[in-house]
Amino acid sequence: MTEIQLATPIILSLVSLVIGYGLGYRNGQVSGELRALKQQVAKRRRKTTKKIAEVAATGANIIAGN
Repeated sequence: MTEIQLATPIILSLVSLVIGYGLGYRNGQVSGELRALKQQVAKRRRKTTKKIAEVAATGANIIAGN
């Protein structure tokens, strides 16, 4: 076998290794971005729930005559 025939599998395995590493790195970035978005949504939900509770408490106080 020639040198090119011997080197081809080695080069292909190195290229696939680099591509796999890059995809794994990007996948980690995406999961970090998703985690940040989920945290933002949870924070927004807590704020909304708190506002609803305040409005309900105010309404209850008005009805009770306080």
